[in-house]
Amino acid sequence: MVKYTFSFWFFLCILLSACMPQGIGTETIRTEEERSPSTPPEEKTSVELGTLTPTGTTPMSSTARKIISPVFVFLEGDALMEQVSSNAPKHIIDLPELGPIKDAALVGEALHLLREQGIQRIYLSEGKSDIMERFDIPMLEGGMIFAAEYYRIVYYVTDSGQESIIGYYDLDENSVYPTFSFPQNLRILGMTVDGRGLYVLPIGQDPEFNKVLLLDLEQEVISRELPVRGVSFAVLASDAHQLATFAQSPDPSGQLESVIHLYDLPSLPLTPPRVFTLPNAPSYVGFGGLHWSPDSQSLHFMLVENIYEAPDTTSYGLWRLDVESGATNQVAPISDPIFHTVSISPDGEWIVLMHEMNDEAILVHLQTAEVQSFSVPVNAIVAGWR
Repeated sequence: MVKYTFSFWFFLCILLSACMPQGIGTETIRTEEERSPSTPPEEKTSVELGTLTPTGTTPMSSTARKIISPVFVFLEGDALMEQVSSNAPKHIIDLPELGPIKDAALVGEALHLLREQGIQRIYLSEGKSDIMERFDIPMLEGGMIFAAEYYRIVYYVTDSGQESIIGYYDLDENSVYPTFSFPQNLRILGMTVDGRGLYVLPIGQDPEFNKVLLLDLEQEVISRELPVRGVSFAVLASDAHQLATFAQSPDPSGQLESVIHLYDLPSLPLTPPRVFTLPNAPSYVGFGGLHWSPDSQSLHFMLVENIYEAPDTTSYGLWRLDVESGATNQVAPISDPIFHTVSISPDGEWIVLMHEMNDEAILVHLQTAEVQSFSVPVNAIVAGWR
């Protein structure tokens, strides 16, 4: 059980670096005037997590709030299906080409699919499609990020030889740019503040890592190695100023404790991270990893007693970390430890979680702890929000 769960957890967390900041569900499309980089935050000092009592758990009236719903896409045979929250699935178009879907990005009414053999664009209102790029060989895995600040969709794919190809689609120019290949498995974390580079995480057999790479898009080279320590995943804040990782560090008695590291990226070379100890020790960040809020002020995650014993472990529910104060509070008491966090809505109001084994999903209102449960195929992908 331990061996199976660990490999499953490792693969899932990496694949969901969906959960990626600057990705689908974390930003809305901005005008040209709004696409200027933000100013760096003030330097932070180390702080240990405090604990807050959950507040505001009374559900709001549905008439007082517009619900932004997650948009799921999945293949049913050769048919592309779309499901918006708990609504019935809707047939969009038949897709006999390009193989399984690896990831999806919804921008307006255009759905971009990263598939085993290429990138496809679907016009949802018309039910038409075109192929933006074909890969020379089938790809084992990959992911997409919508970098709204620069109106680009960045993608990565990895082939059977563990070579990664990274490129981006410029929506303004309607052009695809294959930019970089690397003889190692890489995962995109997001774009730099100036839009000229990418933060990427090298992946190996060992889930622990000690660096994040900075890729120069103009020179098509790795320009810097950043000393970043973590296990399985790293997540970039929406404003690209902070990077969060999950790690284990020895406490004063020499025992390992689970922590969240927070790195200030503009402070190159990197200053030591702020370190936050997880509540309810011993505990772990659960399936789905960490998710930044759209305003880059908080992190959301499932908290479990022991990730290596899932599903036979205790779930402490969905939690939030305020990165300014270091305080945590339980958002919602989700009892099943193998629900994984998937995506946060662009307005920061909602988070969607999916079950690892069953056709189940839940939508949680982050301010009130209101929970909506519904059925969605276990293989569905959250492409965006509507």
